[in-house]
Amino acid sequence: FKMPLAEAGPLAREIPPQEDREGERELHRRARELLDRNKVTFYEIYGLSMLPMHIPQSVIGEETLFPVVDHRFETFPQLEEFIRDTYVQKTADALLGDGRYQDVNGRLYGDISKDAGGGYYVNWEDYRYGLEQVSGDEAVVHVFTIDDSPAGREEITLTARMLKERGRWLLENVMF
Repeated sequence: FKMPLAEAGPLAREIPPQEDREGERELHRRARELLDRNKVTFYEIYGLSMLPMHIPQSVIGEETLFPVVDHRFETFPQLEEFIRDTYVQKTADALLGDGRYQDVNGRLYGDISKDAGGGYYVNWEDYRYGLEQVSGDEAVVHVFTIDDSPAGREEITLTARMLKERGRWLLENVMF
């Protein structure tokens, strides 16, 4: 089959410009950051344990409030900034208002009577995640990992919502 080039007309359709994917990449970066911050919150601050504290060898009476000795969170405002940059206002207010941590003369103190750690076997060291149902102000994040409990090892999926609040993507709740 032969056709003169002049009769062929345009040889290729115009290739549409590729959509700007920077917003999608930024959402994925933020999701990873939020999941890492959630892990710190659950493992080190509010879930499985509390931040390290200076508890003297001999405690006087029924004293339960001790200074936190973690360079990341020397003051209550530092802890508050971390939590408010991770969770929506309702969740952040609940965490910060539960009495577990308090501002005492400008320093962060922890109340050991509020500690309620327990057994937990979900692997947050090696997980995958995916986003779906993404809109301008909401997305669903799925975390795919392993629950390696004494009852047996199984693949699990944890699900949470990310919401855009005050111009930032935040987790709706603590994931565990």
